Amino acid sequence: MIKELYIKREKQITANIINNKINKISRKDKTNNSIRYYDGNNIGFYSFLGEDKKEYYERARNNLRKNIKYKEEITKNRVRKNCIAYEYNEEDFINKAKEFIFELNEKFPDFIFSNNIKMYSSKYELRNDLNTNLYDEDLYYLLTILIKHRKSINIFDSGFVDISREFNLRDSINKISKILIGFKNKVDLPKESKISIIFNNDSFNSKLIQWLNPKNIAAGNSNLKNKEGKQIFKNKFNVTINRTKENFDIPFFDLEGSIIENDKFYLIENGIFRQAFADKTTSNKYSIENTAAAFGEYNDLPNIDKVQIDFEKTADSLEKLLGNERAIYVDMCQGGAYTEKGDYSTPIQSAYLYENGEIKGRLPEFSVYNNIYDMFGEDFIGVCKANEFGGYKNLVMKMNIARSN
Repeated sequence: MIKELYIKREKQITANIINNKINKISRKDKTNNSIRYYDGNNIGFYSFLGEDKKEYYERARNNLRKNIKYKEEITKNRVRKNCIAYEYNEEDFINKAKEFIFELNEKFPDFIFSNNIKMYSSKYELRNDLNTNLYDEDLYYLLTILIKHRKSINIFDSGFVDISREFNLRDSINKISKILIGFKNKVDLPKESKISIIFNNDSFNSKLIQWLNPKNIAAGNSNLKNKEGKQIFKNKFNVTINRTKENFDIPFFDLEGSIIENDKFYLIENGIFRQAFADKTTSNKYSIENTAAAFGEYNDLPNIDKVQIDFEKTADSLEKLLGNERAIYVDMCQGGAYTEKGDYSTPIQSAYLYENGEIKGRLPEFSVYNNIYDMFGEDFIGVCKANEFGGYKNLVMKMNIARSN
């Protein structure tokens, strides 16, 4: 019988913002634990918060009687530790958060700001009886600001998100200032029927996740069935399982302790479909390589249901992607969906005209649409993570504009 521990420690401080003021500082500090026992056929586990107790190990071992099947090889002889050089400094964080809101109020008195600013630290650990001891930590700052003009009847009019491992006050002020200055200048939608759209997140990756799931491929519910090694999308389009520090709060190992070479695995490389994502179970079942795709929470059984895929960067900045080309920067879009054939459409609640590297003005609400083969094919422009106006990353592709009458 093999014993294994999976531990996630979370520490967070949040500056909550209401009506242009920090009205509350809240803190969270908790340790999430999962004890696992393997007998070669089944897994028994017990999850809990806080410090462990002898009885918890008994509960996990007794849960082997539930006959939850797990026959995969347990990770062995893997020792690795990833640490970061950033300091969790609450006093510095609070001072910067206060200064951020104060400066916004001084520069932009016509707006109401709300929501929160967070500093978040995570530490992951997996160790077992087979000489495996894995440790990974991260720290980042997340600004999520809702913006409302004082004369507006809306609950909020726009938004700003910024994420980084350093709370660079000047950089964040500069980014949100570009949005707020552009907000005051209303402009018409461009006349083009198709134009480059700059998205600041990857919320439309659901269809790719569906297609890259080995279960769906085997069942014939994926358009990628029998297309391994074939060109599907544009030659600079890459989709990976990415466990490097390019991302935030993703350890280099998955729930099973699996590690991939260079912490990155290409599912789609230069537009060519390589293989589906997989954990140990799906790797063995479908005879594909394990891609460390067992994402999830500390109390989840290892599986691929919560997989996270990543669009690889193709350029360092929007300027290198677009040059002087006119485009539309989207800072808020919700409600998008795919059809079974891969047609995608989404309403755009808040967007700005982008030209010559600058935001020129705020656009009215509209919708965009395209097909997944074109979005990531001939209409795919690229990906950058410079976050010039906020967001996690910028994905740029040409989309068709649906104009409201």
